[in-house]
Amino acid sequence: EKAQAQGSAQVKEDIDKLKSLELTGAFINEAFQVDREVIQAAFERTGRYPSANLGAACKRRGVWADTNSPNSDHWWAKDEANPPEGWKFYIQPAPLIRRRDNEGRTLGWDPNPLAENIINLGGGNLEKGYDYYRQQISGMREDQLRVNIENKFGLLFTGVPVYQREW
Repeated sequence: EKAQAQGSAQVKEDIDKLKSLELTGAFINEAFQVDREVIQAAFERTGRYPSANLGAACKRRGVWADTNSPNSDHWWAKDEANPPEGWKFYIQPAPLIRRRDNEGRTLGWDPNPLAENIINLGGGNLEKGYDYYRQQISGMREDQLRVNIENKFGLLFTGVPVYQREW
């Protein structure tokens, strides 16, 4: 309860900070870590600059956000499945594609030619860009691979779950 109260207080504080802004648009990085109410409040502050009394009213407004895939029960996953009016979601292709055998066991990871930003991660070298992700795989749990490499919704576990597939 204490953590929930602190979280609610933080959300209120974040929204209060937004109330004085006059924005054309806003960008939110790692949006799954931001309460949906804060994103909504940011949108409410957009379209206010430039104002009509400056001679040119704002013609386009919005909030742009990026995020890794959150848990499947997160507000982001629910809104992506059923977007509110005016919202659009663009899913970045996974950097690597899992290769499996007939029993579903992982055999390896292949480069995804549709992946974005690979050349930049490799300092101009495409293969080094894919290696950026290959090096992360070692030691990752299945839930981490699903979310962080395959860019799919999942359940990320912290600590040690008592019954991993039950709760």
